[in-house]
Amino acid sequence: MKPITKEILLVGALLCTLFLICGCGCEHQTLVLFGQSNANRGVYKSLEENLSVEITRGAVDSTPLSCKYSSECWMGSLLTNLIPKIGSNAAYFVFLQGESDAQQLDTAYDYEANLLEMVNQVEKINGPGHWAFSLLRRETPRVGNDIVRDAITSVAKQMNACLVDLENYEGLDGTHLTAKGYQELGKDIANCLKGKQQ
Repeated sequence: MKPITKEILLVGALLCTLFLICGCGCEHQTLVLFGQSNANRGVYKSLEENLSVEITRGAVDSTPLSCKYSSECWMGSLLTNLIPKIGSNAAYFVFLQGESDAQQLDTAYDYEANLLEMVNQVEKINGPGHWAFSLLRRETPRVGNDIVRDAITSVAKQMNACLVDLENYEGLDGTHLTAKGYQELGKDIANCLKGKQQ
């Protein structure tokens, strides 16, 4: 039997350190970040920092959930294009959207049913994941602001999902946040999603 050398002890210590830092396989979990413009801004950097995930981004500015007035919508082509990028093992889904659907009363009233259907379509492919949704800011007047906010709140409760209110963060305008706002938003979403795993 060969004696244990300093080199062997050093390699062993290094492997143990890597295991503690990375966990089994050193693989990050995947988070899917999608919706409209708020999901296209600095929140993804904060999510990466606070949740240690690989992010699949699929946000498209000014896009509705409903396809009633737009062919580019999350209940149609956008979701069809996003699903192949997701694969079948994403752990988290963050959907920051609602402003476009709040501009019309009919799409606002349809929002809850559409959101539940979209979630079902995603989870049929991926399997269950932990979700987070955001409540849109009301500073910009939209006829369906409160209807959409109520719909998102209802869905989040039904799913036991994370729910953040964009009105609680530093705003840049009636829709978007400042860099500081997105940093805090990402941190709060990450902390909530971590809690769902426990």
